[in-house]
Amino acid sequence: MRALAFAAVLAPSLAFAGLSGPATVVDGDTLGLNGEEISLYGIDALEITQSCSVNDEDWFCGWDAADRLEEIIAGRDVSCEPMGTGAEGDALYRCMAGEDDLAGLMLDEGLAVTAADTDDDYVVRETAASEAGTGIWAGTFIEPQVYRDSGGCNCSARKKAMQETAAYMKEQRGETEVEETDASN
Repeated sequence: MRALAFAAVLAPSLAFAGLSGPATVVDGDTLGLNGEEISLYGIDALEITQSCSVNDEDWFCGWDAADRLEEIIAGRDVSCEPMGTGAEGDALYRCMAGEDDLAGLMLDEGLAVTAADTDDDYVVRETAASEAGTGIWAGTFIEPQVYRDSGGCNCSARKKAMQETAAYMKEQRGETEVEETDASN
């Protein structure tokens, strides 16, 4: 047992195994996969309760980030490889849905910023989104880490309620689609 703990300290990426299967979205950079909660390597997405501003109008950019990640993985298995441990002790994984790099797509769509010590490819993708004015780069936003540090997201009950509401709404949409299909037959 000590050898395993020692190996985890020396090489954090060896302490985690690769994961694959259907995933659930917790927020814009966190997935539930095989009973584990994992963070996407290389990015820091907006908190689910965070809002941004475009043309002096507020929008729920954190919610949109989580929603978009859910759209990207919808109906597809996700495969994730361990990349180590984050500054907050979270397990970091590079995750793919088919050929799509989930973190990279979130950067491309301007719904996340690069994390410290990330791959140059991710920095290039963030820069391209910024220069194009995509997503959060079209207006103003608070960096996710600054938002968390300022106490902007010490709200796990609100976050949970928002996720439950989204799941309920998704379930209702599914039932409506079934009813519409039945009515057309």
